[in-house]
Amino acid sequence: MLPVPATFVIDRTGEVRFAFIDLDYRNRVEPSAILAALETLGGQ
Repeated sequence: MLPVPATFVIDRTGEVRFAFIDLDYRNRVEPSAILAALETLGGQ
């Protein structure tokens, strides 16, 4: 068994604002998508 890689962006209230999960461990989220999700937080 292999672990499933995942990336989450969670705001200060604990709400998940972005999630990327792919069963194929070779697929990873683009860094630009993570940065875009962080920008939507607006300094929360």
